[in-house]
Amino acid sequence: MLADAEAHLESGLGPSGNGALKSVDGAVSFQALAAKPPQGHQLPAAFVIPVSERGQEMRAIGAVRQRVATRFGVVLALGGRNNPRGDGLSAELDDLTAAIKDRFRGWQATAHHEETEFRQGRATAFQRGVVYYLLEFETAVQEGE
Repeated sequence: MLADAEAHLESGLGPSGNGALKSVDGAVSFQALAAKPPQGHQLPAAFVIPVSERGQEMRAIGAVRQRVATRFGVVLALGGRNNPRGDGLSAELDDLTAAIKDRFRGWQATAHHEETEFRQGRATAFQRGVVYYLLEFETAVQEGE
């Protein structure tokens, strides 16, 4: 599901889409940022990461089926060293978070998934002139036989 979400974001807002994002990557690339934050020319960038999974209690008789809700995040990295005062950053953050919400709201990873809903957003870190903003989305699927 995460690979589908990454491809969906890339095709709409990444370099192969409208180009609003310079790159779209996954959790492994995001983890590497702790050692080496992106440079200004690599921003804005987005990273699709897992947040949580939650299964509901099974109530079926016979076939074993369970509704599993999956929450994933899109970490948006904005800013850069060439803009130490953050000029225009608020407007760029507003525009990109709105575009990402629009891209995922109602999206279905597969025909079996429920429509994706936006859950929450928040700034998670400010590091070396880069703002990291997390948008969380949730979908669900019936799993089992």
